[in-house]
Amino acid sequence: MSTKAVIVSALAAIAAVMLGAAAKSSPKYFTAISSHTGVELIHLRGISASGQRFYLNKATSAYCPQVKNLDCSKYGNATVFAYNSDGTVSMNVAVPGGQQVYVASGGALAYTGVHSANVPQDAQRATFNYTAQTSDGGVGTLTFDNQGFVVCPTKDAPVFQVFAWTPRDEAGAFRWDCIGIQFATAKYSGASSYQYD
Repeated sequence: MSTKAVIVSALAAIAAVMLGAAAKSSPKYFTAISSHTGVELIHLRGISASGQRFYLNKATSAYCPQVKNLDCSKYGNATVFAYNSDGTVSMNVAVPGGQQVYVASGGALAYTGVHSANVPQDAQRATFNYTAQTSDGGVGTLTFDNQGFVVCPTKDAPVFQVFAWTPRDEAGAFRWDCIGIQFATAKYSGASSYQYD
């Protein structure tokens, strides 16, 4: 084999490795709805980010600061997730530092505040499992530790909060009013939000 052929082969191998690494590190963006047939207040309801938690039947709380040289018209206000190849999830945002998704110690699905990648010490960031939406229109899914999610009613009916497992009440007993859901996903290619409050 000539020197030229060896160099070309080596460059091709390096390019293939670099392309593979780039493909693995690119996040997969998606929106989500809850699925639980027969429960109207839960079935096919959008999952929205608000107050560093996730809810059904509550508006997304997206924000873009009115500062010089920042064009807020290019940012959206939908709740959009980004699945990362390391089994973590973040929010699809432009704010420096990003916003990470985690499961709080009480089971609540949560996300970090702006300008802070700090996740509470007793929280869990992995492992989320994402299955993409199929090309024929079938929904994808998101699970945490290979388990589905639950939603529990809040004091602000008909709002439900999303949890990775059934939380306990003030007395320490498991809540009886929570319902299991499928976290159904759909691919997303629109504008990111600047940040979520």
